[in-house]
Amino acid sequence: MISKVYDEKIRAWIGEHREEILQKWMELIRIPSLSGEPEENAPYGKACAEALRRAAGFFAEKGFSVRLEEKYGYGLAQFGDGERTIGLFAHCDVVPTGDGWMYTEPFVPVIRDGLLFGRGASDNKSGVMASLCIMSILKDCGIPVKSSISAFLGTNEESGMADVEAFAAREKMPDLSLVPDSSFPCSLGEKGILRLWAKSPVPLTDVLEFRGGDAFNIVLDEVNVTLSPNAALEEELREKIGDEGAYTLSGDEDGTLHLRVQGIAKHAADPEGSVNASVLAAKLLGSCKALNGTDRAVMADAAALYGDHWGGGLGISHEDEHFGKLSAVNGMAKVESGHLCLSLDVRYGASFCPEELEEKLSAAYGAKGWEIIECNNRPGFRADPDGYVPGMMKKLYRELTGTEKEPFYMAGGTYARYLKNAFAVGTWADDPDREIPMTRLPAGRGSAHQRDEAVDLAGFFQAVRLLTHAVIACDKEQM
Repeated sequence: MISKVYDEKIRAWIGEHREEILQKWMELIRIPSLSGEPEENAPYGKACAEALRRAAGFFAEKGFSVRLEEKYGYGLAQFGDGERTIGLFAHCDVVPTGDGWMYTEPFVPVIRDGLLFGRGASDNKSGVMASLCIMSILKDCGIPVKSSISAFLGTNEESGMADVEAFAAREKMPDLSLVPDSSFPCSLGEKGILRLWAKSPVPLTDVLEFRGGDAFNIVLDEVNVTLSPNAALEEELREKIGDEGAYTLSGDEDGTLHLRVQGIAKHAADPEGSVNASVLAAKLLGSCKALNGTDRAVMADAAALYGDHWGGGLGISHEDEHFGKLSAVNGMAKVESGHLCLSLDVRYGASFCPEELEEKLSAAYGAKGWEIIECNNRPGFRADPDGYVPGMMKKLYRELTGTEKEPFYMAGGTYARYLKNAFAVGTWADDPDREIPMTRLPAGRGSAHQRDEAVDLAGFFQAVRLLTHAVIACDKEQM
């Protein structure tokens, strides 16, 4: 399926430019592109705008036509002038970091044992660098393409995707798009995503603060609770906590209590193995007889509603033929005007009616007197599993890696849901010629949205090779 002549050129280019790409990649990771307060020409904060300008600069330095739409938080780089367009979509923004990184600080990239560590190293600055590599290879190696190849650089993927919404409203839609922000061989669709905030029916009395998390799409792994002075409650908490390492209890001179609860973070799309710190804290406090009765009831209800990350406590358990089980994850907690407020991120398959989901959630919260104060619900989509791209990507992956993999349905959300004829793909592929054994990181670390986020470099450059061949194949077929 692949051209051996082109493959030799691709591999030679990677060998020659590997260090240059790594230096640019690390430069981009050093920019703490977390969503921030909007400013003129920086709708998602200064850091996101800085990352966008720097990423766009990489493409300009390679001789590509670049256009920045800073007002809308995205940029476009283009190669070729064909009437048909193949789009590459990646984002520069990242999720919050969390504390307690083991291998480096979040925005201090390092390479260890063949892995590049840093927040955004994988999700999704690897996608930005893959797009840069693909377009540069085509240009530098003189590989002819009939299509116009465009790279979209976004800055709001993790916090709402308003950037790609603006693109879809203002720009010509590519005829085919690849979104290097997932896995290989390619996705066949994405779950729907519902996000909401809910608040307790009554204000808390003795629980003064209950705070943690910065994003909907990360299982909340640390909660800090402040409690009014209460000697009996302190004694009960110490007895219940014992030597359990997930809990830390301390006190101020005036008797104010501080409870820190540690869980295990994972991406909201794949909560298996995660531990939600809000639920741990709520279960503990809801069992304390020395806590004010109203507060105890609120905590018990919170634990019941959020205790099952497959939606059981909310009455929305569901399994789809293609997408698998629904997930329901809490990522943020806070106290506002005395009321406990908890976020919810639900990922659901195509066979679950969006309106029915909203009705069931309203009933579940309403039964306990809780109020839904914000709700955003975007249905997912399915692609044709028998179309050209899924079959091509499967064959290409097998030919280059020697590994058989099937296209899949995904729980995560990518730019693909806003585009036509779009497929999320990976930025890491199996490399049968790898020289350094695959490094395994401790549970709860290394993946997207986790601490010590990392990407395997041998696998990344193998993915670049694979994706370049994929673009060549799609161009040849004039998809």
